[in-house]
Amino acid sequence: MANITRQKKTKRQRGVQYTIDCYFDRAIRFAPNDGIVYMIYGNYLFKSGEKQKALKEFEIAENYAENNANLHYNLGLVYLDAKEYDKALLHAHKAYDLGFPLAGLKNKLIAAGKWQEEPAKAVTSDAKPSPSPAR
Repeated sequence: MANITRQKKTKRQRGVQYTIDCYFDRAIRFAPNDGIVYMIYGNYLFKSGEKQKALKEFEIAENYAENNANLHYNLGLVYLDAKEYDKALLHAHKAYDLGFPLAGLKNKLIAAGKWQEEPAKAVTSDAKPSPSPAR
């Protein structure tokens, strides 16, 4: 549903009762402690150009799925797009340490001249917002 609404550039598909945001809201209320729901919503928002909202969803997702390689990979891509290279590098290393198989994020960091074998020590992701599934 998220892919279709993005392709059609609409928030509500013909014949569907709710907007895509409403479906994500329902998913979050159904599984408020599932980081993957927030990550999928973050991906949708990011690809739709709502990058600040996407980042907030990814940060909530990290509270619930901190050991998920896919989450760190996608969060690294969001930070890379925002030119926050230290954070992108930190999440790239987390993703690869957790076994993420694709080298796309690493290659993008290399192309930007920001890849290092060890993540930047100055940036930590300890300053995570408190989970707030209530909408």
